[in-house]
Amino acid sequence: MVNVFDQIKNNPMTVLGAKYTAGDIRNVWKQISIQIIHSLKDGKGVVIKGLGTFTLSNWSLETGNNNRTLDVWRPVFLISRALMEDFDLHQPKQYANDAIPLAPISYHQIADVCRLSKEAVTGCIQETTQCLRKVISDRNNVNFPLHPLGSLAVFDTKVVFTFHEPWQPRCQETPTYCAKFPPAITAYEKKSQVPCPGHAGPKF
Repeated sequence: MVNVFDQIKNNPMTVLGAKYTAGDIRNVWKQISIQIIHSLKDGKGVVIKGLGTFTLSNWSLETGNNNRTLDVWRPVFLISRALMEDFDLHQPKQYANDAIPLAPISYHQIADVCRLSKEAVTGCIQETTQCLRKVISDRNNVNFPLHPLGSLAVFDTKVVFTFHEPWQPRCQETPTYCAKFPPAITAYEKKSQVPCPGHAGPKF
């Protein structure tokens, strides 16, 4: 298993040591991972050019409890189409929600935290994605750790992204409204038994 970060120094065109260090590259990707986590928690996806898209998938389950619905969300990674087509990679079908908005990566914030210039930050990202392409083209099994978010692995052209333990599917129960709410507000909501305790007063 080839670690992408360990292979960057083998790039003959690298500027490693001149503009940034190997530690800087790891720190930049750590900050990118943290920003991705924050965006996913806010219900937004993130696109990393040359790598892919981090977004969310969701589905609904009937709980059988007063006709309530349980909405389940989980993060998904979609590898970039360019990588898939250029190296004939295969990824299990990922069902993402097309309505999820995208959030940009804040390079200025990463530069401030890592004490680098914005140009150095973008250079770290570009050099890493170029190294990833090189390692994949050599038909190596690849490991690209993105702590604390997860880890990307490529085994024999098969792509798998494993999210770390805190990123298990989260469940959110759809609220149920009393039928005494105005019909225009709850036309498509499940209604509980009438009257509910909160709406049994005289003002209703």
